[in-house]
Amino acid sequence: FRSFLRLSRQSKLMISGATIATGLVVTLQANSNFRVFGDVSRPLARRAVIQTSSSKSIPMCFCCSGDANKGRRGLIDFNKAAHAKVVDVSESVVEYDVGDMKIWMLRDGTIKVPLSRMFDRVPPEAWEEYTHLQSGDMAMLSSGCVLVQTRDKTNILLDTALGIVDPPHWPANDLRHLLVHAAGLAPSEIDAVVHTHAHRDHTGWNIIRDSTGAVTPLFPRATHYIQSDEWEFWGSSEEAKARTHFDTNLAPLANNQMVKKVDGTHTLLDGVELVPCPGHTPGHQVVKLTSLGKRAYYIGDALHHLAQCDRPEWSPSFDYDKTMAQRARIALMNEIAAEDALLFSPHFPFPGCGKLVKSSEAGIERFCFVPATRNQSS
Repeated sequence: FRSFLRLSRQSKLMISGATIATGLVVTLQANSNFRVFGDVSRPLARRAVIQTSSSKSIPMCFCCSGDANKGRRGLIDFNKAAHAKVVDVSESVVEYDVGDMKIWMLRDGTIKVPLSRMFDRVPPEAWEEYTHLQSGDMAMLSSGCVLVQTRDKTNILLDTALGIVDPPHWPANDLRHLLVHAAGLAPSEIDAVVHTHAHRDHTGWNIIRDSTGAVTPLFPRATHYIQSDEWEFWGSSEEAKARTHFDTNLAPLANNQMVKKVDGTHTLLDGVELVPCPGHTPGHQVVKLTSLGKRAYYIGDALHHLAQCDRPEWSPSFDYDKTMAQRARIALMNEIAAEDALLFSPHFPFPGCGKLVKSSEAGIERFCFVPATRNQSS
């Protein structure tokens, strides 16, 4: 490719048979490596999003030549924007090793929440020593999930992040692009999905809209694992269903016999264990990964904010049972620190991977989060 490519108002740019759009200026940085989603057999490029001159980012789905936000076929309407640039997703995919397992942290967006609302029981002055961890009164939470690939090439997703059917907090990356960038995988190559819980920012990519506008499972071969208590609670009333978009994000999976409800600790396969960690929700669980004597934990929403490492007694307003959540959180952190295991968090500052070092202050347990080096083995 030339480093600069201009299209006329009537032109159409074709890449691997996908019609992208008309009337655009597409900037390709020199020596960049791009991948076209939907053609894994010919890895032409590292793909991300197309960003218009109005600063609105639109995830482009090359497999259907459509706007991934709308989940339908057809040319993207860029509101007649004359310029666009390709933005690399490489900074939203980070790889680690746990024994002979490959782990990728994937980020599809950012959630902004006022601290005064998120931690409504924590006095404002208590945040003064943690000003370096937030932007003013706003908690900046990463949103994402984890891809695990075992030695035998079994591919497991831990949660499915924000998604696109229910408009996500902006900006957002298309999880399909992230999977291609990480391991060259198509959605049909995911074997299992584990949901730590049913909140919308952890189930969003379960489904997409097809060409008719109907929702359809994104990972057609995957069994989706969830605790029975979690499924029953969020499916128990119209109010609960509305909060989690149960009928959109979860029910279509059950309708297609793609859900496996588990009770308590469950071994998914050798080295992958689902462990109850209730409190944030009734059936919240974490995932323990073990390989060649190395360990890691994907913690879901057991913790949300780095300040909770130093103040594990702080519980966000949206914890279902704050006392239970605090007790489970401290027990989990003690286990992670004692095992010198890696911690993977979808909400800590990306990539959200590190280790916990335990200390004590006036008899109160405290933990320090030490970020892991990228590509660091556990």
